[in-house]
Amino acid sequence: MPEEIPTSARRRQAAILVVGCSRLFRGDEKQNFAELRIFVTGVIRPRIAEFGGNIFKEAAELVLADFEDVASAARCATALRDGVAHSSQTLPEEDRIAIRVGINFGNIIIEDGDAFGDDVNIAARVGALAKPGGLYLSEAVHDQLAGEIDFEFEDLGPQELKNISRQIRVYRVAGDMAELSEDLVAAAEFSASPPVFRDRRALAVLPFVNFGGDSEQEFFADGVTEDIISMLAGWRAFPVIARNSTFTYKGKTVDIKKVGRNLAPATCSKAACANRAAGCASPRS
Repeated sequence: MPEEIPTSARRRQAAILVVGCSRLFRGDEKQNFAELRIFVTGVIRPRIAEFGGNIFKEAAELVLADFEDVASAARCATALRDGVAHSSQTLPEEDRIAIRVGINFGNIIIEDGDAFGDDVNIAARVGALAKPGGLYLSEAVHDQLAGEIDFEFEDLGPQELKNISRQIRVYRVAGDMAELSEDLVAAAEFSASPPVFRDRRALAVLPFVNFGGDSEQEFFADGVTEDIISMLAGWRAFPVIARNSTFTYKGKTVDIKKVGRNLAPATCSKAACANRAAGCASPRS
């Protein structure tokens, strides 16, 4: 079904870039917010402006911008990714910030300085798939970049995206800088000496539901869930189940007791524990 466009709005084609950012090691909420705003203002905004992009929406940890062409958006994204990776090499792990970037190309609907539409939602969902430090593209972007920009692409295949009626083929921008960017985040995530949790209950935050029915707000609902998981994990006082484990229940009707039993073993794994509680033993969820 075609999107309904308000009479005061206009439609045009654009490349949509979504940048999500987060601190690897959380401090208190005010500190997190202040440092991420400094990062957005001092790093993300200038880089987007440099490549001719227009920021149309910002949240605490999310920036959405549109570009006239996919090449400009892709060059901006790689400049951001590479710049953050280079600076991370000289920063203490507790000061590092990770970014996830997604790009899509399609129609955007513009009204009162804001932009929205299904293709904006696709860009956000593609970015949400990205590993921390990664840059992911939709097929629409890949097809325009192939042969124009010397990128190395990894085909991740068709993906089911929330609130999108069709599968979207997604590509990861690979290469040496991509590996460096993702490896720096992974190294910081698992290098800290974890506290030992023995016979302790673990916390799991299940994905928030977007009751409003507005698909454009879906990624903000996901962002709220991710913020809560990150802040809880930052206390390092108890095991917290990581996003990758809890988001497998997104959009499903679940039995909470069954979820607790299924997630209990996950707290013993570095990859599945949001606060890297590698030393936990037989936790109860």
